[in-house]
Amino acid sequence: MRRMIVAIAATFAVLSCTDQNAYRVADEQQRASVVTAVQDYYGFRNRLTAGLEITDFWRAYPELSHEHDGARGINLDLMLWTWSKDPQLVRLDYQTDLVSCEPIRVFVRANEALAYVHGMESYTHRMGTPRTLGEFRTVLSMKLTNDAWTVVRTDEQMLGERPPTDPPVR
Repeated sequence: MRRMIVAIAATFAVLSCTDQNAYRVADEQQRASVVTAVQDYYGFRNRLTAGLEITDFWRAYPELSHEHDGARGINLDLMLWTWSKDPQLVRLDYQTDLVSCEPIRVFVRANEALAYVHGMESYTHRMGTPRTLGEFRTVLSMKLTNDAWTVVRTDEQMLGERPPTDPPVR
């Protein structure tokens, strides 16, 4: 009998920890503050093609200066900035529409959030070719510090990669 009580108590302890660590859909107030931070991030990121130095970008988003992995789509800001310096790849008038495919989905747990962005990017080339338009899906990992959300990791979905699950299982 005593073993059964201990087993039940242990099961409840594990289940209660699991619930606290699970992501849940953000309420409207949380969603609004995360979406504002996502818009701020993309507004600043878009400036990487218009002369903003990567070091200035990393001052605003220091966590993104680590773990760049183009093959996996992790923290691609450096790649975007590098392209802006290559005469063959320069992207002029780079713009992102964050909600053209679907609204931004936001999930939270404690002081962390995930924002799923499914939008369109567009730009022109110096070569005078027609405007390029492309769809993108990115998961932004965010942290709440001093009552403000900031992006600490980006994960762009690459070809062949499965889209993220709802709710996330990270």
